Amino acid sequence: MEREQPEMRYELIIYWSKDDNSFIVEVPELPGCMADGQTTLKR
Repeated sequence: MEREQPEMRYELIIYWSKDDNSFIVEVPELPGCMADGQTTLKR
């Protein structure tokens, strides 16, 4: 039997970076956790 995982929610800060020409996402609760992409949509 699988153990149910607790639901985790994190604050996301999304902004446009002119230098990188892409959106940057930061997760303040997870130091060093960042992602980037050409759109704000998940693929």
